[in-house]
Amino acid sequence: MNTIWKYVLDAELRQTISMPDGAEILTAGAVGRDICLWVRVDNAAPETPRRFLVAGTGDQLPPEDRLTFIGTVQMPFIAGKNVVNLNSHPLVFHVFEITGPRRGV
Repeated sequence: MNTIWKYVLDAELRQTISMPDGAEILTAGAVGRDICLWVRVDNAAPETPRRFLVAGTGDQLPPEDRLTFIGTVQMPFIAGKNVVNLNSHPLVFHVFEITGPRRGV
């Protein structure tokens, strides 16, 4: 059965999440203090690991990873702390799926 599931990401560079095989990433966004992915899944499919990268604006992206952009998320709060900067702008994170090593590296 096809269903939409929500996965919560950590605000860290690399992470692995198990999802049903063939899962389709729909979008990334914020829910409260969480960075989330919404994914269309076949909940009867066996699970497989998928790798993701969350990078803040200005962070250097790893040159060895081939990345597929998913979305940009504005976060006014993280881990119970207000992270709005001195200019009253939220932190901005960019979510990618790591799809393999970069070609030629």
